[in-house]
Amino acid sequence: METIDKNIPIPNEGLLGKNGLISRLEVGDSIFVSDFDRKESIRHSMKYRKMKSFSRKEGDGYRVWRIR
Repeated sequence: METIDKNIPIPNEGLLGKNGLISRLEVGDSIFVSDFDRKESIRHSMKYRKMKSFSRKEGDGYRVWRIR
């Protein structure tokens, strides 16, 4: 069942936004996410920003590294 929530603040920082976590990644840094779709979203966002990435399944999630 869906509900309407009011007065929920918008987060200032996300993973994919212009000033988000991905834009601050340096070569060799990594991000751990829990599901495949989120991993793919991060990889596509990095590719859009001309960053090279590498990912591997790790335990119950995925790790994505910035490699260039």
